[in-house]
Amino acid sequence: MDRYKAIQCFSVAMVLFMLLFIAVSLITLVSAESNVVIDGHSEGGHFTFVGDGAEMNADITVDGFDEANVNLTNAWGYNAKIIYRNVYSGDILLSATRDYPYDPMYYYVWKTMEFVGDGEYVPPGGGGRLARLTNSPNVTGTIEYPQADHRASFMFDSRHTQADVTVLVHNGHELENATVTMYFTDPIVKWTDENGRADFKLSPGKYHMTVEADGFDAMIVDDLRFSADKRYLLKVNMTNCTCSAGAPVCGPSVDDLLLYYKKKGPAMSPISPQGYVNYFAGELRKCKSRDNPEADGTLERFATKWGIFPSPPLNVLLYRCNMTKLNCTATNDCLWNVTFTVKNYQKYRCNYVVRLVAGNTTTLMKIGTLGPTWSSTAMETTSKVVSIGNKTEPMYLVVESEKND
Repeated sequence: MDRYKAIQCFSVAMVLFMLLFIAVSLITLVSAESNVVIDGHSEGGHFTFVGDGAEMNADITVDGFDEANVNLTNAWGYNAKIIYRNVYSGDILLSATRDYPYDPMYYYVWKTMEFVGDGEYVPPGGGGRLARLTNSPNVTGTIEYPQADHRASFMFDSRHTQADVTVLVHNGHELENATVTMYFTDPIVKWTDENGRADFKLSPGKYHMTVEADGFDAMIVDDLRFSADKRYLLKVNMTNCTCSAGAPVCGPSVDDLLLYYKKKGPAMSPISPQGYVNYFAGELRKCKSRDNPEADGTLERFATKWGIFPSPPLNVLLYRCNMTKLNCTATNDCLWNVTFTVKNYQKYRCNYVVRLVAGNTTTLMKIGTLGPTWSSTAMETTSKVVSIGNKTEPMYLVVESEKND
């Protein structure tokens, strides 16, 4: 009997040894392949799994736990599928595979996608990660994934025969739907995407570019020179009117900017904010300021926002005027009601004199002083009734001004 029991015990020991050997072999095989498959069911309790491995792929299903936590942020295999059913609370932490299909022409940044409760969650682009929650409203999760930030800028790339130009438009934050136009022969128009980026493929040459965005002054950038086989990254700040290349100028209207660009001389000279102001100052010298609201508004905006004034000085100009004939005497002397407004376009106070010229007669209408262009005293209106002889042609107002010392 003792011998029989000894044989029986030996047999049981051998069976246990073989089972242990098989289990160890399976664990070794799983570790070697780095594939984890878990299907856990429970009526309560806690479940925790942390994966760590460059080739680890995971297919994990948990059902019925009070709390379940899965962390695969250091497991970078091709696939990871996490399924929760009937789990009261817990966290899921995933990171997209490092074998994500990158474009080597772009720089990437890592973003996070957060989720709470029931649903199926996959990061933009996939990245081999999926989390599916059913009847698990308190479970939270985060998936890390890479996102293209901006195109890489190279000094030379022999694979391209055109200039690749990327324009980033921002005001500290990316501006979507800004209009970017490149001028060489025919205009090429693009609109920025949600990252504030517009991409162009351009023939070599010298370009000028306009940028328009809602809520901002328009911008023109001159002296942009692009060569074949190169890549360029232009960063445009609409708030500060700056560009990482070229010569920028901002104004209320892109049409006014282009008008200035076409009329400036000589044709190949660079544009400048001072040149832009001087151009419209010249336009105002040709007429009453009110008759050219674009020029008037441009000078006022540049004076108040950028501190740029006409050079040579513009000083005081006639802004508006109205001459109304009242009645005439038997000797043909007539009364006229003359109303006029003058405006100072300089940063300093100016003295001014207004005279009415009618035929061979000159009548003094007003002597005064106006404050700087941004002040409340920069404009003044005068109405005066004057008697003029029967010879009134030509009849006009003359304004003379100088700096108030």
